[in-house]
Amino acid sequence: MTVYIIHENDTWLPPFRKAFEELHLPFIEWNLSQVLDYLSLHSCRIINDQRALSLELSKVKQYVELTKNNIRVPRTAFVGCATSLNQQESTIQENFIETLKKTARENFFNVSTQTWAPFISKHNRAGKGLGVHLFADDQQLEEQFKKLSNNNNNNDDDEEFSVDGIYLLQEYIQSPKKAINRAEFIGYKLMYVIEVDTRQGFQLCPSDACRKQAEVKLVQQSADEIKHGFNIRPKESFTENEKNVIEQLENFLQEQKIEVAGIEWVDDGTNIYVYDVNCNTNYNVAAETRFFGDMYGTVRLGEYFQKQLRKD
Repeated sequence: MTVYIIHENDTWLPPFRKAFEELHLPFIEWNLSQVLDYLSLHSCRIINDQRALSLELSKVKQYVELTKNNIRVPRTAFVGCATSLNQQESTIQENFIETLKKTARENFFNVSTQTWAPFISKHNRAGKGLGVHLFADDQQLEEQFKKLSNNNNNNDDDEEFSVDGIYLLQEYIQSPKKAINRAEFIGYKLMYVIEVDTRQGFQLCPSDACRKQAEVKLVQQSADEIKHGFNIRPKESFTENEKNVIEQLENFLQEQKIEVAGIEWVDDGTNIYVYDVNCNTNYNVAAETRFFGDMYGTVRLGEYFQKQLRKD
């Protein structure tokens, strides 16, 4: 019996390869998302099927489904642009920037007090915090998107257009602790929660691969080599609000039939806001080593796969 790993991005796989090899778990990698429908047709056992992929590729869908399940999300507006990475055109139209500004003013400007609430922009389909920017008003928003257009005209690859042409404008939830939390789930159940320091910016991907280390270092580096504010929390530290949200998220994953996920939230001191569902999740080996003494998430995932193979 063999596990087939169907994925879109080879970057995340080195720690999984090592863990599965240590478990003597046979696996084959397929970088073919299109194969999911074919496998479903032939009644194959799929962990994280087309529904998971659909959520992974669209924050719009994530917020719709979270809201339908009464899970609080930040106030968010969606704006579509004719320009995407799939098109020849490499400039953002002036009328789109005006639409962005109008949408921002409608959602984040208080007419009575003449003040702005801080907000961020992000891509509908994105990862690692790329394309996320914080704004104090619509003028800063305009400046950023004009800069983006000019950079792409000059073949600057530091940042690109939204892949599908959809952008999100979202209220910026300020955490008193300057941190967000990411809950990792396996088999619909919580495995652990990792707290991430946000003072370094928005690129909060937990994977060691995001640190741009060489592949061999991804699975060998010591816990001290990555110091980016990632710390696994003891369960005793969870607040009642967090326990309630975790239960909601477990039910949400059951309802969506998503067995493995990493879900992020931010706490403003009063309410908890869920803002990202990662169905192709990954783990921070350094944080795990500090907390558990060794790599953990990939091993638990491998054990879950073994259990499913025995069932089948």
